[in-house]
Amino acid sequence: MTLSLETLITAAPPVEPRPGLVPAGTTPLHRLDGDLWVEVVDLAAAQGRHAEAWDDLAANACDPNVFYERWFLAPAIAAFGAGRQVAIACVYRGSTRKDVAPGMVGLFPIELIQPRWPGARSLKLFWNQYTFLQTPLVRLGHSVETWEAFLAWADERSGCDVIDLPLVRGEGAVGKALVEVAYRRKPATLISSIHTRALLRRCTSEEECLAAALTTKQRHQYERQARRLSEQGGIEYRRLEPQDDAAQWVEWFVELESRGWKGEARTALAAEAVDCEFVRSALLAAASAGRLQAIGIWQNDRPIALKLNFLANPGSFAFKIAYDEAFAKFSPGVLLELENIRAFHEGTDAAWMDSCAAPDHPMINRIWRDRVLLQHVLLSTGTRKGDLAIGLRPLGRVMRRLVGRGTQPPSGKPSAGKPDSKSN
Repeated sequence: MTLSLETLITAAPPVEPRPGLVPAGTTPLHRLDGDLWVEVVDLAAAQGRHAEAWDDLAANACDPNVFYERWFLAPAIAAFGAGRQVAIACVYRGSTRKDVAPGMVGLFPIELIQPRWPGARSLKLFWNQYTFLQTPLVRLGHSVETWEAFLAWADERSGCDVIDLPLVRGEGAVGKALVEVAYRRKPATLISSIHTRALLRRCTSEEECLAAALTTKQRHQYERQARRLSEQGGIEYRRLEPQDDAAQWVEWFVELESRGWKGEARTALAAEAVDCEFVRSALLAAASAGRLQAIGIWQNDRPIALKLNFLANPGSFAFKIAYDEAFAKFSPGVLLELENIRAFHEGTDAAWMDSCAAPDHPMINRIWRDRVLLQHVLLSTGTRKGDLAIGLRPLGRVMRRLVGRGTQPPSGKPSAGKPDSKSN
């Protein structure tokens, strides 16, 4: 029998709160301390009667994740969810007080994946190429109970065998709560992959941050390149201000990116109408909510380097960067990253910024010295198929490695046509 999305949604009938109740959290007495339940809804319902609760949850999440906030996730599902079985699992909690309305304490955007291995059906956190973190939204102070409720629903009601949780932040409250709950429930569990990526943490000043990240020789080198760039004339550093036209900044970015190597490779936003429309809508939604930070370098009133970030109290996320390759000898990307460190300390109250970069990114890893831990976790729902899928996965990986080694030349050098390097 093939499991369908409709089965998941109808398996969780909505619970309507009674009118006239006090919103949870109004005072310390109006707390959420009652039972938890899971409602699985489609995007239309999530954007309808669940919208206010979704926004409130995002504002009170213990680990912020802009990529699962409503202004970003809803258009992402609309743009990239066609042909995919995507739903949103909303975890609600009531109160022991009868006059307090229930509140959303967790939100898990899930995709039903039909078997990749024999017979094992999985629920996977929703992803697209612009989703750089997949930590679910969980209300501060409810992380353990929320994971308990979600995993219990997955075990008993989802009809799936494996829960697939990629790109979950490992050292945050949500990641630690997952470890605690998994230890207590003892499902077959596998950390499929684990890595770090660059993180910028607030220092007492940008000068302290730069001094810790760069040697004196490196700082002199970049200062020399900044002077050489200034000698070209008309150089100006700008930041998006509240009175500025955010839509114009977005169009500047789209045009600048299309002039670089991404434009030639047809991987720039302008090359794909769906991608471009989605990113435009997400950036403008962020700007409307006061969540967009944009900085850039201009020459003669024309942008030659631009960087776009999302603010998410108490942190922030780097989203996209582009520069004009005609100025490559001046390292405009590095100079803009140095300006980003200044803007981070001067223009925001954020405690950290997630680079959202590749784990081995050479430039950003050199300038941003802290790291954030990310892991891909797989859990069985307790079925035989789920336990078997979790147990056999490491064996399959070992076998692929052994077969791969067998195809290498005796010298250990890569075979012809496969250069021993990674593209960024």
